[in-house]
Amino acid sequence: KTKLTVVLWLVLLISVNEVRCEAFSRIREPWKTLIEEGLRFPSFLKTKFLTPEEQESLQLAPNEEALVVKLILKEQNFTGDMRSRASKAYKSLQLELKHGLKSVLGEEFPESDVFKGKWKLQDIQSLGHLTRVLLSLNGSDASDNEKARKNILRAISQGQFGHLPIWNGTAEVYQQLVEKNTVFDVTVQLYDQPFVAGMDLRESQTFLNMSDQMHQMLGTRFKNVFGEHFFRMTIVGFYPSLQSTVIRAYVLLDPDPENIYYASIAWYDIKGYVYLGKFPLLPQNIKIAESRLVLKEFYHFLNGLAVLLVVFFGIFRACHYVAYERNQKKEPIPE
Repeated sequence: KTKLTVVLWLVLLISVNEVRCEAFSRIREPWKTLIEEGLRFPSFLKTKFLTPEEQESLQLAPNEEALVVKLILKEQNFTGDMRSRASKAYKSLQLELKHGLKSVLGEEFPESDVFKGKWKLQDIQSLGHLTRVLLSLNGSDASDNEKARKNILRAISQGQFGHLPIWNGTAEVYQQLVEKNTVFDVTVQLYDQPFVAGMDLRESQTFLNMSDQMHQMLGTRFKNVFGEHFFRMTIVGFYPSLQSTVIRAYVLLDPDPENIYYASIAWYDIKGYVYLGKFPLLPQNIKIAESRLVLKEFYHFLNGLAVLLVVFFGIFRACHYVAYERNQKKEPIPE
């Protein structure tokens, strides 16, 4: 009798598992793809953009402008002493980078050692079999930075920086904001959204149409969360991913140290997912981080208004506690 009971229980468990497997096979999309894209998302962000830690390591002065170059180097043996500026490994890499800059920028700035400005090796980090280096360049004027940026991007696309082989990288002109807790860098993976021609050109009708949709969906969501403390949002760009399109935006809020909490918790739901218009999102498909460095072309759009907000709206800071119900106990942001 005991054996029969055990057999019946096994049959029942197998039947239940088969039903669960069959049900999962019917509903696995879009969740399967969203999970896969979410796993690739951290690597994508680290390659394409500056992380908050990298922004902090640059240590730019308020309002300071710099061309920031991130290079992911191949075939570099990262050693512990490479972080020490006095070590042979650090000096050797620094010399290779100087030669690389001369090679990349020499034709554009033949009359100078590298270009009409200065450069600095800011940080080095191991990425497994790769090595990430962070450089900052300060030209004598804006045209110097822009010319250098184009040449460096060309070298990155060719996979060679002097004698150094490059796996990937980026070069952008950034400017340091003055006010903290105002600007947030928001990146979202749009499920099954094709990256069509023109989405990478800000002047194209495709970009403008897609930007309008994102302003309505993404901007409205932040407006619903922050109310009058949400001031504006600008679309930075769209980027192709394997099975999605990534949107990047800057969001400007009334300064408050709790902004990051409320901006993040708005994307969690007891169901485990939310919708942005027609696009389903899991928590790992969206990343929100405070940004103290912004792309120069958006600086006037974000920083100038932020300063005005501090002056004209600072006395109303107490309204946050009413608008956000901040007297209530906060729930931790889910992992």
